[in-house]
Amino acid sequence: MRILGIDPGDKNCGVAVLSGETCLYHKYLSKDDGIRVIGQAAQENPVYRWFMRLKGVCVKNRIETVVYEDFVYQGRRTYSKNTMIMCQIIGAIRVLRTVGDVRDIVGIRPDVWRQQLIGNAKAKDDEVSWVIEKRLGIDPLADHGRVRGQHVLDAIGVALCWQDRQSIESRIKEAK
Repeated sequence: MRILGIDPGDKNCGVAVLSGETCLYHKYLSKDDGIRVIGQAAQENPVYRWFMRLKGVCVKNRIETVVYEDFVYQGRRTYSKNTMIMCQIIGAIRVLRTVGDVRDIVGIRPDVWRQQLIGNAKAKDDEVSWVIEKRLGIDPLADHGRVRGQHVLDAIGVALCWQDRQSIESRIKEAK
């Protein structure tokens, strides 16, 4: 099963494609990364722009499951501009169900996937990076730089979390 992990950021997002214990692809996508759009309305629609960018990754890598770091409302009374941008990216992610082989789209909160992957819901990026380096043999912080690498790191982490859950659930079913 190929899993696309996505960490939607305020202006950018990290993406990673996992198949088993192999990371096939990991990248930092910025707002205007090489996307061609036709027509004025499409150029101004941020959800469409993110959708087209993520659709390309899904089709190229034959993605079956999309897992994203879910937006966490942090008790703010008003939404910031960044909050709205993250909601637009998540909107684009949810439309991916219409693309190719995509069957499932799942959101997982950061504290949940960090608890499952590391054993600490408040694990720091260095701890997450260490686990990913040990499991997959890659270091997103070194490959992409500290700031960009954090988005990629979270994308890989959320995908690994989902993959581990599916593995555990299938073993439980087999045992019954």
